[in-house]
Amino acid sequence: MEKKLKTQTNLVRRKPSGIYYFRARVPALLIPILGKEVIFESLHTTNKADATAAAAKRRYELQQELTRLKTSLPAKLGRQKRLFLGDDEVRAICERYLVQTLASDDELRLEGMTESSSELHKDILENYAVNINMSVARGDIAFIAKELDSYLRTQVGIELDSSTPSYRKLAFEFLKTEAEATGARLARQRGEHVKTPRLSVGRMTFDTLITKWAGLATASAKTEKSFRATLNELSKIHPGLFVETTTKAHILQWRDALMSEKQSAGTIDKKLSYLKAVFNVAVDNELITVNPVKGVKPPAGPDKKSRLPFAVDELHVLFRSEVYSGARPVGGGGEAAYWLPLLALYTGARLEELSQLQQKDLEKDDALGWFLGITDIAEGASVKSASARRRVPIHSELLKFGFVEYISGLKGTPEGYIFPDLNPDINDDRGGNFSKWFGRYRRKVGITDPRKVFHSFRHCFVDACRECSVPRELRDVTVGHSNQTVSVEYGSGTYPLEPIFEAMARVRYRGLDLTHLYRAVHAERISKE
Repeated sequence: MEKKLKTQTNLVRRKPSGIYYFRARVPALLIPILGKEVIFESLHTTNKADATAAAAKRRYELQQELTRLKTSLPAKLGRQKRLFLGDDEVRAICERYLVQTLASDDELRLEGMTESSSELHKDILENYAVNINMSVARGDIAFIAKELDSYLRTQVGIELDSSTPSYRKLAFEFLKTEAEATGARLARQRGEHVKTPRLSVGRMTFDTLITKWAGLATASAKTEKSFRATLNELSKIHPGLFVETTTKAHILQWRDALMSEKQSAGTIDKKLSYLKAVFNVAVDNELITVNPVKGVKPPAGPDKKSRLPFAVDELHVLFRSEVYSGARPVGGGGEAAYWLPLLALYTGARLEELSQLQQKDLEKDDALGWFLGITDIAEGASVKSASARRRVPIHSELLKFGFVEYISGLKGTPEGYIFPDLNPDINDDRGGNFSKWFGRYRRKVGITDPRKVFHSFRHCFVDACRECSVPRELRDVTVGHSNQTVSVEYGSGTYPLEPIFEAMARVRYRGLDLTHLYRAVHAERISKE
């Protein structure tokens, strides 16, 4: 018998032992992941003061864990419409329902019942047991259909077409599971000891796998979040799937589901690479013999390698368009619409690197001049690889455009973003929505070649470096290429500024004239207007 201490949150004392236990409800959103509705753990003490301290510590730890799990859930993935469920999925759904039902019954008894309420509960269960067992005998799945549909929607996250053989199979197994759960609850009501089973002992969950992968990889927190979100997408489409039971067919169905959501070929390709990386860990640990992602190809789409740099005449069109005549569209992040293309053209930096820049990232060397520090130090910041952490000189053209003055005129703290009006996408990427806006904008001004995207500015810069005879090592250091020469990796790890400034001074775009954007010229034109 247990006695709940009403004055102490999460604390329960069992009699006659007097041992204190920690008890907390699991948020409904996370029940399918944790496989239980209540956390109930012994604190291994009969001393109230020690138990109170231990409960407070466990409460904090649990809150951190639940917050991590919530943030790892896919932000946009809703209920998946399905036509087919595999045998493993059917078993997993029914198993999870049984565990959750008996765990809820445990919680009911933990709260305690009066003699009269106990008898009433027994009568209700006995009547329900007769009806559910009769439905099993007749194969009457209509008896359980409403409960099943609700469970699939709220706890599993899928909608299954009731006209399919998969639905009937699941419904019948679910009906038998409900009968089993009712029988176990009734047995408990008669005083029998019936344990709540554990979920698939000995099988590895995706969450455990990603944790193991993260411990072996040197990835950023942002990358780990993306990996977790992808695995959660897979779990949503295949509820109850474990690492050991994942097959190539599951991966193909998941890929096709993403395609039906109109996710781009590039996005799907990236997510496939995430899955392949984590399942390689499962292969290395001999949980599976073959990586299920092996051989699964992304849908056809624009090849990253086919991206082309902008031609000079296209740059002239772009930098004489309405944005460079005073317009600051909200969709383009205000001033970001003006500066990000210019910065990309004269630094070769990636969009995600530029969009996360803060005011403090603009630094000055007294002898050489202004430069940008691209790092992953700030909260939420990330870089593609270790070689992407670098210092990039501010090109003389950017100085003439008034970039330094723009930053100096910003309000807020040094930790404030250079482009505060950028609207992050559902993955918290500050450049995600800007990339979509820029795609629409460059088509609007007449640049319609799908191979020419924001990343094309980076190609422009690399080509300009080659044309201006910038040594490869300095070029790679400036743009943060991961294929830097071995010599770069030796020494202090920070490349000296002077040769990078010298290299940047060489960079010119033959035939490109952007003098109309010079700060002095622009100011004079505005004053005349």
